[in-house]
Amino acid sequence: MHPILPATRTVFRDLGARIDAFIRNENTVLMVLAVALGGLGGYCALGFRAVASLVLYLSFGSVSSGLVARIAELAWWQILLPPAAIGLVIGAMNRTLLDGRRAQGVANIIECSTLHNANMPLKRGLFSAVASALSIGAGASVGREGAVLNLTSTLSSWIGRHSGLAAHHMHTILGCGVAAALAASFNAPIAGVFFALEVVIGHYALSAFAPVVIASVIGTIITRLHYGDFPAYVLPHYEIVTYWEFPALVLLGLVAGLVAAGVMATAFRTQDLIAAIRLPAWLKPALGGLVVGAIALRFPQVLSVGYETTDLALHEQLDLSLLLMLAVLKTAAVSISLGSGFGGGIFSPTLFIGAMTGGAFGIIAGSLFPGLGIHPGLYAIVGMAATSSAIIGAPISTILIVFELLGDFKVTIGVMSGAAVSTLLVQQLVGDSYYIRQLRRRGVVLEGGRALQILRAHSVAEAMTAPHQVIAATTKLTELKLLLQCLPDGAEAMVVGPANRLVGTICREDLKDVAFDPLVDEQAMEAQHLTHLYACVLPMTASLAQALDIMRESGENRLPVVKDAESLEVAGMLDHKILLGAYNDALLQAEAEARGNGGKPLRP
Repeated sequence: MHPILPATRTVFRDLGARIDAFIRNENTVLMVLAVALGGLGGYCALGFRAVASLVLYLSFGSVSSGLVARIAELAWWQILLPPAAIGLVIGAMNRTLLDGRRAQGVANIIECSTLHNANMPLKRGLFSAVASALSIGAGASVGREGAVLNLTSTLSSWIGRHSGLAAHHMHTILGCGVAAALAASFNAPIAGVFFALEVVIGHYALSAFAPVVIASVIGTIITRLHYGDFPAYVLPHYEIVTYWEFPALVLLGLVAGLVAAGVMATAFRTQDLIAAIRLPAWLKPALGGLVVGAIALRFPQVLSVGYETTDLALHEQLDLSLLLMLAVLKTAAVSISLGSGFGGGIFSPTLFIGAMTGGAFGIIAGSLFPGLGIHPGLYAIVGMAATSSAIIGAPISTILIVFELLGDFKVTIGVMSGAAVSTLLVQQLVGDSYYIRQLRRRGVVLEGGRALQILRAHSVAEAMTAPHQVIAATTKLTELKLLLQCLPDGAEAMVVGPANRLVGTICREDLKDVAFDPLVDEQAMEAQHLTHLYACVLPMTASLAQALDIMRESGENRLPVVKDAESLEVAGMLDHKILLGAYNDALLQAEAEARGNGGKPLRP
């Protein structure tokens, strides 16, 4: 045999092994998935837009671009009927298919990413998308982006669960879906990337950054293949003529911050008021649809997404009184639509309200200082960015979205200044973004950093230990001494009453004063008389973060775990050392995720 042949075989064998390892590598699989999820996000955005437009056409005989003119041609009942009738359908869907709640949005993505390892229920996500498309088509004053993001995230989560990848990649997979959907919705690939990293994933590690970028690019390519490479709004050439406008732009940021705080307060207050109405929940979307339809009889601009009217404000084609009126009425229509149970998001409405606010501010500023050559359209742009970034709590992403929507980076100073000031003001006045407040109102807490978020995703049941011994409360001292002798040093037995109901714990140390006292009647002394009582216990369903707080406040080094707070049926014990170990693992996992790998999983 020629001596070169064995060496050649070795080279090809090593090369084949490396190719096989590359193909099987999780990062390679993740990149392939990113391409697939990019296409999925693009076509989800296109499909959702097509369905919503079809329903809108069936409802009013027009798509969104000509909706205002079409409404002027309709009889009053043709305006009131679609939102009320489809509202009945939405109410039925909320009751039967969505567990009595409205369709999901961005807040649910944040919750699932943070607390549920990026696992999103498939059925609920699909029904939410249908409900949101029907809501937009009915004329409900909501946006479509949140619904598209939720749909793509749901499908991405389902694909991720069946991909065979490690669990720590699920956040990246969810981020890929979000980035692709947002990029496709707005034709804004950069904004899609930063929104996914800023809001969903929470870090910028290269292992997450690269797949998210790929997905965002693919999603953008899909939408550009169908709609072309054009910004969403084609505007006149606006420039900041003089830096004397800078104080006015900062002042607009303050005004936009106040408007954003008012929008959030109105939305949540309206939700509470509608919840207090004594009507079946499934009827409330129809009632909300009637009210929104009634507003549209005089101001049809408030219906549906509202891109057409936003475009008019950016082109300086609306007068001051109409701008102010639409800002107020759109806030009311959005609050009523969301509060009554229609599906859809809030992002597009915030752009609408911000454009009206900024346009009105620009007209007033121009009349006060005519020599500055102020363009109200420029202020409408800044108002869009400032109001939206303050409400959704993602200023970087919002600034990029506005830039890519407009295709003009010459207004950088104004947009960034307004967004920064408004976001800071809302943080001081309100403390949270709209999405975080939504979750807080449901009892979902996300503060405390990634480590605590990991602890919130795990329950006490995962970390507790089984009882060393379970002793009846009526056990006599004679038998009790024998039972406790079998326990390891320092171990405690659980003392229970009827129905295995917890009384407390007991250990050998608790017997030191009575075990050898000749005056003690061992037949009269029972375990319940020597039991260590606890001011609080831990339900099995409590999170490890809650357990950490309870232990810190109680000062106990270990606490009994019960199946639920009502029955107090014994389940086990949770030791402070085990809890600290879990917290340490969570810190290591959070650090590893930030570096771009899964790290050490949380140990029970």
